Amino acid sequence: MHKFLFNTCVITLTLGLFSCEGFQWQLDKKPETLVNTIDCSSLLGLSTQYTYWNGFGYTNTPWVVYQNGFLGSCIRADNPNLTGNGANGGFVAFQQDFATKGFIRCWVLSAGSYIDASPDLYIDGELVGQFHYESGSNNLNDFMQVCSPLILPGLHEVKIQFNSGSPLPTLDEIQIWEFK
Repeated sequence: MHKFLFNTCVITLTLGLFSCEGFQWQLDKKPETLVNTIDCSSLLGLSTQYTYWNGFGYTNTPWVVYQNGFLGSCIRADNPNLTGNGANGGFVAFQQDFATKGFIRCWVLSAGSYIDASPDLYIDGELVGQFHYESGSNNLNDFMQVCSPLILPGLHEVKIQFNSGSPLPTLDEIQIWEFK
């Protein structure tokens, strides 16, 4: 069990004089445990979709597996066998049972800015929040690791949703973490 100590200072104003008295308390933090990894070498167990312009109108199609991921292959909202413009957003969905509170870490292809590349997280159809940057490169077409908001225990439909500002939604190494 990790212990974190927090210090605070209480400032008292008496007759124009300041005094600082230190207080200390500790909080217990449960360690993070990796419980599942989706390596993105196939679409098995994943529901995927993105919208693209085919020259006549918008249409939906599934993501594809690419060989140039962060670690090995990745999945991408881009199908080289289709003609037309690139992806206009897209999502990857799957079911995950969280025994305890947890979160998701994954690698996304940077769009040259964190805001455009970072997807939203939906749990059971409800927007929970946006993934935040953790590590990697924010340079255009490099991979960066992002982390989801906290996910409560239970069997959930997890949906990683890219907005229409994401020029080429790409995911790799989807990791499921829990606090044990």
